[in-house]
Amino acid sequence: MTGLGWLMVLGLVLFASLITIRLVPIYLEGYRAMAAIDSLDEVPRITTLPVGEVRSLIRKRFYIEGIENVDPDEDVYVNFSDGVLTVELDAEVRGHLVGNLDGVASFYRAIEFIAH
Repeated sequence: MTGLGWLMVLGLVLFASLITIRLVPIYLEGYRAMAAIDSLDEVPRITTLPVGEVRSLIRKRFYIEGIENVDPDEDVYVNFSDGVLTVELDAEVRGHLVGNLDGVASFYRAIEFIAH
């Protein structure tokens, strides 16, 4: 392989490494946010709590997990109707890659709790 070939391979490896280094933290944070939403299943009698209290629980879990790019007030929807509590995470996180290029990661999770 010639020197030019080696430079091209090295450039591709460095570019792939850069993308990986920039996007992996975004995905890890998104999955931590989804895990925080999933952990609401462990709260006893969550369907008896007011919507504001459920939002407070979500905010606390996001704070404990160190989630900064997903806003619990804008990206998490809490609705209680007809005996069903619905918690929905719909977030889009942007991360800077190189120059004017951004990487976008979308996360969606919805959980329903049925009151007995």
